[in-house]
Amino acid sequence: MKQKSRPKKTILLFVFIVILLFSLFLFVENNDFFNSSKNLNPSSNTADFVKKLKISLYQASLPLSGEIKIYQSRNIVIFHTKDNVRVIFSLEKDPYFQVTSLQQILKTARMNTKQIEKIDLSLKKPYVTFKDN
Repeated sequence: MKQKSRPKKTILLFVFIVILLFSLFLFVENNDFFNSSKNLNPSSNTADFVKKLKISLYQASLPLSGEIKIYQSRNIVIFHTKDNVRVIFSLEKDPYFQVTSLQQILKTARMNTKQIEKIDLSLKKPYVTFKDN
């Protein structure tokens, strides 16, 4: 008779463990503590940034001459304008404000008949590198 009770105890123990694991899984899935902003997918933030960047460049009538290159390790985005100006944006700053700054820099350079090689807006103090004329 002991043999018959042993399989029942094993089955009950197995069912209890499965229920315990399932309950633990539900608790972890639904708890806000485990779903903090640190666990967000950075690629989704980057994709959102690139989408906003493309929209703002289109609205500003600043077409690109190639692809947008993303360097997440350095938090920057690099692209070239149709005039072959290399532009560096920060992934941490709002793309709309960076495009506005880019417009102002390009406008000032055209007024002063200067040719720009590179514009770096990723730093706290942006800078422009001019071509040798």
